[in-house]
Formats: sequence, C-alpha cells, structure tokens
Amino acid sequence: MKLIESIWKLEKQNKNSAEIANLAGQMYDQIIKSINILDDSEKNLMKAVDNVTSAKKFIKDGRGSLYNKAEEMKKLGANSKKELN
Repeated sequence: MKLIESIWKLEKQNKNSAEIANLAGQMYDQIIKSINILDDSEKNLMKAVDNVTSAKKFIKDGRGSLYNKAEEMKKLGANSKKELN
C-alpha cells in the first residue's frame, strides 16, 4: 500500500512540475510581449517628440518662418495681446 501511495505521490509531483513549466513558459511569453510593446511605444513617443520639434522649428525658426512673418505684421500695426513665454 505504501508503494502505491509513493507512486501516486511521485506521479502528482511530475504532473505539478509539468504544470509549473507550462505556467513559467506562459509568463515568459507575456513578459517578452510586454517588453516589445513598451519598446514600440517608446519608439513612437520619440518619433512624436521629433515631429513636435520639427513643427516648432518650421513655425518659429528661420527667416521665412510663420512667427517671423507674424512679427513683421505686428511691427506694421497688427493688434496682438499675446507674447511668447
């Protein structure tokens, strides 16, 4: 009877080990997927920041910028209440 009990106990341990290995694999896959999503999000955020910087340069910097043209109009008498920070 003890022998049968030991065999069942060992079989249960083997089954639990297989389940643990399966769960560990699923956890690893979820970790990798999460890291990949975070990496993609970081790239997209950096691209968005680059786009904002480019748009600001286009609007504000350079001789032909929209800001410089608006400044010229202000000097010519355009009514304005706002100033750049």
